[in-house]
Amino acid sequence: MVHAMAYNTMQQLEETSNLLKFFCLKLGATAVNLVGGDQPADVYSEIAARVLEIMKYDALKDPKSHPHALHARRLISQVDRKLVKQTVMTSVYGVTYIGARDQIKRRLKERCAIEDDNDLFAASCYAAKTTRNALEEMFEDARRIMNWLGDCAKVIASTNQAVRWVTPLGLPVVQPYRELGRHLIKTSLQVLTLQRETDK
Repeated sequence: MVHAMAYNTMQQLEETSNLLKFFCLKLGATAVNLVGGDQPADVYSEIAARVLEIMKYDALKDPKSHPHALHARRLISQVDRKLVKQTVMTSVYGVTYIGARDQIKRRLKERCAIEDDNDLFAASCYAAKTTRNALEEMFEDARRIMNWLGDCAKVIASTNQAVRWVTPLGLPVVQPYRELGRHLIKTSLQVLTLQRETDK
């Protein structure tokens, strides 16, 4: 399941970044190996490196005016590919801030990095926010295009048409987005509600 999720995640990022390549937006495309480089890129390591940069910067701040400075100092030694990987993988599926926080909290707990539960929670909150910010920076344009494509799909679906396109390999794709209708079945014991696609 995790391998399939990772593949789908990377495939979605690759497809979106491929679109960006045509618009000369190479940062996201480079991270997922759509633009050539001296060596293969690893998006998880790149996000981890950006998270580390942000935390090093935050660690230099005065904790009195920047409460995250203490979390940054504590977490600098914990930032690596594994810490951010699950959050990066699930980002294309819309992982929430709370989901990201819980994912990172589990990684930190596995490492016994922070003993106190309150400190662990606060550090996880900071790390999740920082990881999501790093993702947004790296894939800002990809996200913008994904949102635009989603808006296009809504407009197309509102006209009762299937969303259709052809992949760069020439494969046709059809995705019908139909409203679900309800059908009630009353029995002597209960009422069942069935859902099925409508013509709308």
